[in-house]
Amino acid sequence: MDLGKKDIICITRILQSVLFKNDTDIFFSCKYCEYQSQCIEMIRQGNTSKFHFNIVRKKLQSITGLDLSIVGSEDAEARCKRKLK
Repeated sequence: MDLGKKDIICITRILQSVLFKNDTDIFFSCKYCEYQSQCIEMIRQGNTSKFHFNIVRKKLQSITGLDLSIVGSEDAEARCKRKLK
């Protein structure tokens, strides 16, 4: 599975948010993304499976074999530890 330009831009925007925004808004840099209007439309329609962050997350999960499920479940730390072995 390959990563296209849109995928790479999405990953880069998320990294920008993580690296340069001090609070917890992981989607901070998305407001500067050229694809923002498409993602907003998917969210408005309630179609979060087409929200590009979710598409990229699933692609990265498939490529790396890492569990990129939404953090917050009780077993997230255990899953991460298993992957690090």
